[in-house]
Amino acid sequence: MLSVQKLSQTLSGKTVLAELSFAMAPGEVLALLGPSGSGKTSLQRLIAGFDAPSAGEVHLQGATGIRPGPRLAAAAQAPGGGGLSGRFHD
Repeated sequence: MLSVQKLSQTLSGKTVLAELSFAMAPGEVLALLGPSGSGKTSLQRLIAGFDAPSAGEVHLQGATGIRPGPRLAAAAQAPGGGGLSGRFHD
């Protein structure tokens, strides 16, 4: 299970995520939709462990301090996309 609890991120003095919480069970799919600058890529970078949150926690199967590895993969979008796409699995 992926769990995000009260996740916040501030970049260059701008709050891009504020106390975001959700949980996903294995096999569930989540789509992140929003305008440019709404925090989609920031959320993915926090979940993947590339960045540390300003506040809150990310848990994968109950573990904190997520880092890319054999159970977590993230890949850059197509050229010009600028974001990440990820797959979280057991």
